Amino acid sequence: ASGERLSAQLGLAERVLAGPRMRKLLDLVEDVADGVLGLPLRSDEYGLNRAGNQLFAAFTYESEGESGLSIGVRASHDKSLPVGVVAGSRVFVCDNLAFCGESFKVVRRHTKNVLNDVKSRVAEGISEAAVAHDIINDAWGQMKPIEMDLDEGYALIGQALGHNVVKSQQATRTMRSWRNEFEVGD
Repeated sequence: ASGERLSAQLGLAERVLAGPRMRKLLDLVEDVADGVLGLPLRSDEYGLNRAGNQLFAAFTYESEGESGLSIGVRASHDKSLPVGVVAGSRVFVCDNLAFCGESFKVVRRHTKNVLNDVKSRVAEGISEAAVAHDIINDAWGQMKPIEMDLDEGYALIGQALGHNVVKSQQATRTMRSWRNEFEVGD
């Protein structure tokens, strides 16, 4: 399944370098996600680094609510980085080795039974991520109808910062996003 889409997105040389072991990992993650989530795949993206030795992928599944549930995967032929899988409303999978998601993270060294170990840990993690995602979408649905003007939003962000609910960098990004929401609406 993912092997066909991987081949469609990557050029011939990159397809050869990605190889069957990488496809097995991607198919494993996708099969587990399909079995646990039962949601249609919205999009998938792939990238290679270090002459095709490192593979990065992100799968986003449809879900009810404002955002999809995403699963990020990374692995390498040359064992330069461990097999990793993350999930959340947003995942960040970058060729500079940055790799994160808000729900769970599985990182496993390359050993003989890596795929078997990753499979059970990914199934458990995706189940937990799906529950967390549903809770976030429910909360989003409850908050969406609440109207708030620009200054009330600023006050709420300041209170969240003051009560250590968010860190200063998060408050800055939230403030920028809140301001942009009003500028776009004008």
